[in-house]
Amino acid sequence: MMKTFFYYLEYLFLRAIIFVVNLFPFPVVLGWADCLGSLARKILPKKNEVALENLRQAFAGEKSEAEIQQIARQSFVNLVKLAFEFVRIPELAANPEKYIHFVNQNNLWRGLDQKKGLILIISHFGNWELMAVRSAWEGLPMNAIARPLKNPFVYEYVKKLRGFTGLKTIDKQGAARETLKHLNQNQVVCVLIDQRERQTGIPVNFFGRPALTTTLPAMLALKKDIPVIPCFHYRNSDAMTTLRIPRCSCPRLKRKFAKILRIGFGCTAAGGFNPKPPGAFWRKGIQYLFGPFGLTHDIIPPLLRRVS
Repeated sequence: MMKTFFYYLEYLFLRAIIFVVNLFPFPVVLGWADCLGSLARKILPKKNEVALENLRQAFAGEKSEAEIQQIARQSFVNLVKLAFEFVRIPELAANPEKYIHFVNQNNLWRGLDQKKGLILIISHFGNWELMAVRSAWEGLPMNAIARPLKNPFVYEYVKKLRGFTGLKTIDKQGAARETLKHLNQNQVVCVLIDQRERQTGIPVNFFGRPALTTTLPAMLALKKDIPVIPCFHYRNSDAMTTLRIPRCSCPRLKRKFAKILRIGFGCTAAGGFNPKPPGAFWRKGIQYLFGPFGLTHDIIPPLLRRVS
């Protein structure tokens, strides 16, 4: 009972902050991000150190300490912008073409032409919440697998905001059955590939550290012949952002995805996967899958928690 009470107080406090933020014009609010991002690094020193540690691990020998510090700062700034953009989703969803540039969206329609549904692989990069804004505006039937928040009041509010984009949320518990249902209806299902999967995930080598990732896209691609496409969202130098679908055919990408999984995990005679893939598999797999598009490990944002 007390937990519910505190959850509700937390929700009311959040709504009060959102109310104040929404009183200001959107460009003004985004202008606060630089200062608030730098402030967040100071008031969250442990998170800042984890981000720096992960960046040093990922870019060892490739970037200077000054560059790593700058990337870390921009990551915090991006998180602030993400929060401001998310609470303004009703406004952004009304005119998404003003804020989001959509590149190669025809690749998504080609995937749906196969009438098997479509899996979009996304990551916590740019503003993953805004991906659905432009996609749904284009008429794509969008669904996303999401981990429920601890606070049920906040989670319901988050789902309501996502609903303005036309995005339907699939709770992670029982996600496989719901995912198949939407795919059978020839809809799009988004899967966060860099989200830790504790129960059914497979450990892979992520920049020298073991990390758990979902096998759902791979299993569906291999067993159900469902097309799989990666999707990227990033910020431009101006106020706009870009949602990019790589220039590739769905079957070719699916074959690549299946190949790196077969090499890395090794299909067993029973149709399962080897739980101990080779150490360099995941980094090589990312480079093999995304290298032709000029996107390798630079697409991975610094994690604000430790991988292992």
